[in-house]
Amino acid sequence: MKSKPGEKSEGPIGKIVVAVVIALLVGGSSPWWWDKLHPPEKPVLQPPECSPESLRVGLLGAGPDKPAVIKSAARTMRERFRNQNLDCVSGLAAVLLQVDQDNGHGLYYSGEVWRVKAKLDPARADFSRDRMREHFFRYIASEQKLAPGERDGDGAACYQRQKGYCAERTAWIDHLMALDYYQQGQDVVDTSIRIQRLRRASEFVESDLKFGGFDQILPSLKLKRRIAEDLRTLGGL
Repeated sequence: MKSKPGEKSEGPIGKIVVAVVIALLVGGSSPWWWDKLHPPEKPVLQPPECSPESLRVGLLGAGPDKPAVIKSAARTMRERFRNQNLDCVSGLAAVLLQVDQDNGHGLYYSGEVWRVKAKLDPARADFSRDRMREHFFRYIASEQKLAPGERDGDGAACYQRQKGYCAERTAWIDHLMALDYYQQGQDVVDTSIRIQRLRRASEFVESDLKFGGFDQILPSLKLKRRIAEDLRTLGGL
């Protein structure tokens, strides 16, 4: 049917919109072609080694091989965290913490996941940073109860231990906490609160430097100088 003079012909997109509106108004379902135009998103399939349920079952039936299963999961978390597969890391870490609430692998990687989430979602950054600190503080508290031979060594030593503690991992957590408190000190106007946070950052960076410091994000020595300069300016030294 031809349109009358002065009327706009109804194009295919317009007909689709009208059909959808009518269907919604009468309570009908979407027409057959709706899924063709708007295909549902396919769920992201995780590799088998990222399955929390598989890890849970594996730990239940591992017997004397349980330490090997935990260390294998820790290595998986390390690789997947490098690829920023946060769902994989978070799921495996949660299982390890269900089995052992003080497991260093679980506490460390849970904290790291929350740290990244704070950056990815600024609107929920405060919530994520609180969860990060919660896990890192638990790690630090548990680490202090261990014998020296269970918490020394470089990063490789962590992955050789079921509990997942080593000096380098602890120092890295101290580095991240120093950075976090320093940043939070920059975010407040109240002088007393800022001094309090900077002093906390100073404590963490000193622990970080006992291991040798890090160059990542902000080098430890530079961070220490900035903290000292700010405290001096604010009269907190």
